[in-house]
Amino acid sequence: MLKHDESTVNILYDYLHSTAFQGTQLGQTIMGTSNNLCKFQMPSVRNLVKKMFIPQRTVLAAVGGVTHDTMVNIGNKYFRKTKDPKCIFLGPCRYTGSEISYRDDSMPMGHVAIAVEGPPFSSKDKIFMDLAASYIGGWDTSQPGGTNHGTYTALMGSAGRNCESYKTFQFVYNDTSLWGAQFISPRIDLDDMLYIIQDTWMRLCDLITDGELIRPKSELKSKILMQNQSTEKACHDIGQHLLRTGNRPTIADRFREIDNITAKQLKKVCDKYIYDRCPVVVGIGSIECLYPYTNVRDAMRWLRV
Repeated sequence: MLKHDESTVNILYDYLHSTAFQGTQLGQTIMGTSNNLCKFQMPSVRNLVKKMFIPQRTVLAAVGGVTHDTMVNIGNKYFRKTKDPKCIFLGPCRYTGSEISYRDDSMPMGHVAIAVEGPPFSSKDKIFMDLAASYIGGWDTSQPGGTNHGTYTALMGSAGRNCESYKTFQFVYNDTSLWGAQFISPRIDLDDMLYIIQDTWMRLCDLITDGELIRPKSELKSKILMQNQSTEKACHDIGQHLLRTGNRPTIADRFREIDNITAKQLKKVCDKYIYDRCPVVVGIGSIECLYPYTNVRDAMRWLRV
């Protein structure tokens, strides 16, 4: 738990969830409080296993030369005596556009995350937001900079030296998600980098073309292949889809779905989740020059004529 709190990125994402899902289960950190840690005993572990490791939350997956009959026999052997309790309902997850700022000028950089509420895992819109995240991409100072970047955000962030690094993120759940970007910048460049990211979001809603989607489509396909490049990762992918949707599309089906996405369709979906929506913003460190929330909210739309 102490190691978790030593990471600025972990704290940033914890704050992001706490302000985005105020008063709900998703707003709580997965590490719990230090008070709970001191009271942690073996009966607590047993109760957790009994509560969470139930048939409705279990997928038996196999990859490779394993027959269906073998899997059935394994399931009957180890899960036959398992009771069939009701599925756990943790309550609705209410999203709230808001901000948390923790200013600490002793830190050399400002760490900022901005996100909007995205589609749930089972939504057909998820693949569109995956593609939008690939369009924005990521960059850090270990990569070449300048004017040769294929992504608008990396071009503006590196050529103008507006950030040390940035990346997109998606925290996807059964009934909601957080879709956004996180970056690290010197204090005097925080507002410029935040403007660049929001400007990219508005481009996704209004100006994206089919030609610009060629690169992000290829990158998204590569990401899917990497998620299935080993038996362990493939089993995780199978379990995730079956638990959340009850069906796992083949890689070929996912590639076909990506290829069929047009710029017009992507703009429509981005307009639904990004344009004129209230974001959640979290800043930690040297954030003196970070925009006030009202300014950030105003930048979530362009005047349309």
